[in-house]
Amino acid sequence: MTTNSGAIRIIASRPVAQNSEWCKRIEMFNSEAVWRALPIPLLEIIPVTGEAEKRQLQTQALGLDDYQKILFVSQNAVEHFFTCLEDYWPQLPKQLCFIGVGEKTKQAILQQLDRWGCAGDQIVLGGVDAMNSEALLAMPELQQVDAEKILICRGVGGRPMLGEILVARGARIEYCELYQRALPKQAVAVLAEADLNSTTDICPVFSGETLTNLVAVLAKHSNPRASEKPPFRLPAQWRALIVVVPGERVAQHAKAVGFKRIAVAKNATEPAMLKAIQQAVEEYLSTAAH
Repeated sequence: MTTNSGAIRIIASRPVAQNSEWCKRIEMFNSEAVWRALPIPLLEIIPVTGEAEKRQLQTQALGLDDYQKILFVSQNAVEHFFTCLEDYWPQLPKQLCFIGVGEKTKQAILQQLDRWGCAGDQIVLGGVDAMNSEALLAMPELQQVDAEKILICRGVGGRPMLGEILVARGARIEYCELYQRALPKQAVAVLAEADLNSTTDICPVFSGETLTNLVAVLAKHSNPRASEKPPFRLPAQWRALIVVVPGERVAQHAKAVGFKRIAVAKNATEPAMLKAIQQAVEEYLSTAAH
């Protein structure tokens, strides 16, 4: 499989803190130099700053041992939650039950517990057995949760389905909202400077929110007077851009907003996304050869 070195660019759209490593993974996976990574972060993680939110975080941190289970929806949630705990707990209570959506989130929990010197005293579940909300909710440990008090650590408004279904199973849910997700202010300028090509460039996104931000940036790039509030309209000239998405739910979102070339990864793990990127590149090269 050969082409002009670097002719295909893979847009690295993750938050800045994760994007450098993601760029490296993209290029290491590209043994034949068929593509290169193009960093354009489309998501920014901003800690909550309101006084009401801070007071709620304090209450939840101090009541840590009141929860039967503590769920984390992302690595960012893990980082921000344990940073908050440092102000209130010199040592964590024993036998807490932490659950992470996805293997990287589970590993982030374990790393934090190692840093606290108490990994052996805690229960950590999830990971490869819970790569998305649906898989997490299928775990045996989350079937009989009647009257259990469960804390869901997330960004503002994230993954509402988790709480809704657990409430339907009888759990008492609290949300620990640790950060907001936003579109980086410089994203439109960075995209314009990159001179994106809707035919040869490929954009993997790890969430529906990143996909929405992609549409917003493309709309603003095409028309500086475009609305800055959703719903955003995908300009016709960008409908041919190849997007790689983490599962059928985000694929349906991509189809609904107008993308015509959609590659679907098994889940949002980097290995699954890289495999889908490779398949998308191969399909593009095969089509271009004819």
